[in-house]
Amino acid sequence: MKAEKLITLHQLQVLQIELKAQNEELQQLRVLAELESAKYLELFHSSPTGYFSLSKDGSILDINMSGADILGKDQVKLKNNKFGFFVSVDSRGIFNSFIKRIFISHEKETCEVTLIIHGKIPFVVSLSGIAKSKGEYCFVTIINLADIDYVSQLSVENQELLFQNDEKAKHATELITVNKELLYQKDDKAKRAAELIIANKELLYQKDEKAKRAAELVIANIELIYQKDEKAKRAAELIFANKELLNQNDEKIKRIAELVFAKKEILFQKGENAKIAVELDIAKKELLYQKDEKIN
Repeated sequence: MKAEKLITLHQLQVLQIELKAQNEELQQLRVLAELESAKYLELFHSSPTGYFSLSKDGSILDINMSGADILGKDQVKLKNNKFGFFVSVDSRGIFNSFIKRIFISHEKETCEVTLIIHGKIPFVVSLSGIAKSKGEYCFVTIINLADIDYVSQLSVENQELLFQNDEKAKHATELITVNKELLYQKDDKAKRAAELIIANKELLYQKDEKAKRAAELVIANIELIYQKDEKAKRAAELIFANKELLNQNDEKIKRIAELVFAKKEILFQKGENAKIAVELDIAKKELLYQKDEKIN
């Protein structure tokens, strides 16, 4: 990459001297733009965040691996299917309104819907989308709200990198236009070449910044995976503790039942003892009466 940057700078300097090198430089810029698009396409498909490209009717035009995992199907099988099929009936109206707003406002739109995925418990997700390419389709990110505290910042950074790809392509187009104009403006050739050098340095600087961000994303993804593992461990511990509490409650209920039964038994015995005491008192009085009768 460093060697390619030096070659580009050298070609711009040659451009200041000889107009014939212009066509070669234009071709170089086209190649760089294609390579830049390929790099961001790879980032799109390898990102841990779910990304979709949707048409105006909600059909899936493109989807990355994470998005396919969320919907529980292969990427190839999901293309050209309606995203709304995975949205619950109660949330489908919200989703349809969300798609319409994206293509009307051309601004970032968000909504929350419930997804129904075969074999999974229904879960709520947050969708963020924006129209691209003159409103012919839109980019949509999907975040499970159960994990939003861990991935919200990461999602913003990934989305920003993807959206900067379009800005990068626009910038490359502008450079090509400027270079074509240089062919017809011989007197202004040196000034235009200087502007191209500055623009190229800016592009190189942006590449370095994006490389740093990519490294930060890798670290953030590793941390996210670790946190998810810890969360799963804690969930397992809570399930075990709940089972133990339920078992203890069952034992307490048994003991309470035994105590209630024992109390009833004691009360019954007290009642029996009272009856016996009354009978003994009557028998004692009877004996005394018989004794008095014998004496008389």
